[in-house]
Amino acid sequence: QDLARARELFKKELVAREFVDHAETDARAAEAMVTSAAERTSQAQRDLESAEADARTREQGFDPQQLGTRLAEARMVDASAADLNAKAVLQEVKVREAERDLADAQWRESQADLQLATLNVEYTELRSPIDGLVSKRSVEIGQVVQPGQPLLVVAALHDIWITANFKETQLRGVRAGMRAEVFVDTYPDRPWRGVVDSISAGTGSRFSLLPAENATGNWVKVVQRVPVKVVLEETPSGNPHTLRTGMSAVVTIHFR
Repeated sequence: QDLARARELFKKELVAREFVDHAETDARAAEAMVTSAAERTSQAQRDLESAEADARTREQGFDPQQLGTRLAEARMVDASAADLNAKAVLQEVKVREAERDLADAQWRESQADLQLATLNVEYTELRSPIDGLVSKRSVEIGQVVQPGQPLLVVAALHDIWITANFKETQLRGVRAGMRAEVFVDTYPDRPWRGVVDSISAGTGSRFSLLPAENATGNWVKVVQRVPVKVVLEETPSGNPHTLRTGMSAVVTIHFR
């Protein structure tokens, strides 16, 4: 049975050829041991029957020592046969353990393949960290892209704020939390309520790509502008995407 199982596994490409050869060798050895034990058992049985016949025909000349010796030899043969049977069972257990180890290794390999396939499927999806509208898409379907290449821009229009560039002379008394009123050019008659969120730590020119430097000493004083972030308190009525990124606006901060 073990040999047939090994051959069947080899046909299914689940075990190596050397595993089948080893199983065939063990099977032949086990068959030889069983055959030898059977022959020795038959011989012992014949000897026992002969001894019993001699005992019956020679009641006066009964030799208990000789009969005991033959019985002991028969018991030894039986013990040898039992030992061979135990070895055969042990060999079958080893084959079953090898099959279990092989199945466990194949299961672990299939689990690793499944995890890799799942990861590759996840790599085919690009998830945006925010909700919004796709804008400025620079690629098309089927195009090959590289790591780090910009693909598109997502505008989060549900979280709207205004960057108001106030003159530095207008910032006296401006604090975070003050109320503000915003008008956009698209809806000049529609005011939007807002709140001053924060004031930039520097002027707009200081954080520009090429900040102005006065190395020659020829300096002309120019009033600088400081970015002030104003967050809208309300969501645009009707179409929630009424306000768009980059629109012009006029902001008025109320000190009272």
